[in-house]
Amino acid sequence: MNFTKNEVKVYNNSELMLYQRVHLELLVSELSEINSLLTLFCKNEMQSKVHNKEQKYDKYKAKLMAKITNSKRLLKNTKIRLNNNINKCLT
Repeated sequence: MNFTKNEVKVYNNSELMLYQRVHLELLVSELSEINSLLTLFCKNEMQSKVHNKEQKYDKYKAKLMAKITNSKRLLKNTKIRLNNNINKCLT
């Protein structure tokens, strides 16, 4: 069975979209997990240690938020490409 160029692109983009969605969910869950761990470990700490840990969390959060934002952008672009290729297949 021969597939058209657009049908192959639909297949590739749907696979890529699935990978990107899982990657985004992993980044978000990692940030959430780090936040919950910080809360757990700062429960009975002195204020100076809590502040130090919060500063480290803020640095890590800034790095992860940049990756999350980029991942969301890539996923959005992949969805657009997938929809365009599906429309091309239907015409």
